[in-house]
Parts: sequence; C-alpha cells; structure tokens
Amino acid sequence: MLEEIDRIAVSKNITSAQVALAWLLARKPDIAMIPGTRKVPYLEQNWQAMELDLSSEELNSLNQFSSDFVAMGERY
Repeated sequence: MLEEIDRIAVSKNITSAQVALAWLLARKPDIAMIPGTRKVPYLEQNWQAMELDLSSEELNSLNQFSSDFVAMGERY
C-alpha cells in the first residue's frame, strides 16, 4: 500500500500524507480527521489535502490495497 501511496504522491507532486488524508476524505467526507503536527508547514499541507481530487482509478487502487488489511485488537 505504501508503494501505491508513494506512486500517487510523486505523480501529483504532493506528499504521501496528503494522499492518505485525501483518500480518507474521499471515503468518508463527513469525518473529522485530526492529524498530529507541531509545525505550521505540515498543518498547511494537511489542510491542502482537503482540496485534492483523486481519480476513480487512484481511489480504486487504494481501496483494493486497503481491503487486505484486518483490524486487530480488542477495541476493533
């Protein structure tokens, strides 16, 4: 999955974190993400992820990779 995120990030000239945040927002636009950061430039990058548009091909690719992951532990 990380390779796919990196591939999309490079193709769009954005960070991997921005791809991940944009993907989460595309899946659930009504969620409120709270990515942690202590530096303003990273906060600005995270904010910009809300404006990114991932193509349906990119979304399908990310969804396909994520479907193999299983949440583990008592709280899941």
